[in-house]
Amino acid sequence: MLLNRDFTPSFALKHLLKDANLIARLVQDFNSLTPAATVVRETIKTAVNQGWGEENASALIKALELEAGVTIKS
Repeated sequence: MLLNRDFTPSFALKHLLKDANLIARLVQDFNSLTPAATVVRETIKTAVNQGWGEENASALIKALELEAGVTIKS
């Protein structure tokens, strides 16, 4: 689906952000450091803020492409 640029939702990106926010709160409650999870959450937020929240979670790749200045093609 990714190579075909098919981001038809089976699990919307906005729901992935909700889960990432829950993880961030849990990490904060435990006073733990999770730098990788923080980076992933920020990337998901970028994707949702770009208007891709209703698309499949794999649309996260669009935010990574935007940051890298490239588009993955088959």
